[in-house]
Amino acid sequence: MQITSEHTNEANAFLEAFEKSKDRLYRLFMKHTRDAVLCEDLLQDCYLRAWEKRTVVISHQWENYIFGIAYNQLMDWHRKRLKHQLILKGDWTTDEEAIEDYTPATQLSFRETHQTIAATIARLSVQKQAAYRLIKEEEKSYKEAAVELQVPVSTLEKQVASCLKAIRKALYSLF
Repeated sequence: MQITSEHTNEANAFLEAFEKSKDRLYRLFMKHTRDAVLCEDLLQDCYLRAWEKRTVVISHQWENYIFGIAYNQLMDWHRKRLKHQLILKGDWTTDEEAIEDYTPATQLSFRETHQTIAATIARLSVQKQAAYRLIKEEEKSYKEAAVELQVPVSTLEKQVASCLKAIRKALYSLF
């Protein structure tokens, strides 16, 4: 492969974003995981994913894109860790019991996240709350939930999407 000026500019923009964000990302990962090896793995994976998508990211948006990937990685890590704890305990009933095995900082993070989600859902309209509850908590299909709520499936999809958007916005404030 021949290296052109376009490739050099891409690499330089990426390298600049890497230098600007690596310490902040490492601190963010360390705050949540408390494990240096895991932090390095998450950091490497984050930059690898960003590099793979370099053709769709505008050079001045690298840092925002990388932090978006980091946020998603942390959410995945929390979900996997909680699921793993539940499997080990053999208890799929309550999240509160499962998080007792975590460090106090992680427990606080889980509780803050849960409280933020609950508060966000409480601020939504009754229709959106019902849609979210049926789809995400009771895990009903959109068709089943639409029949139960007596609304078209497309309306239900828009309500759930609106709920998830509000939750994402609230969770971004935690990071």
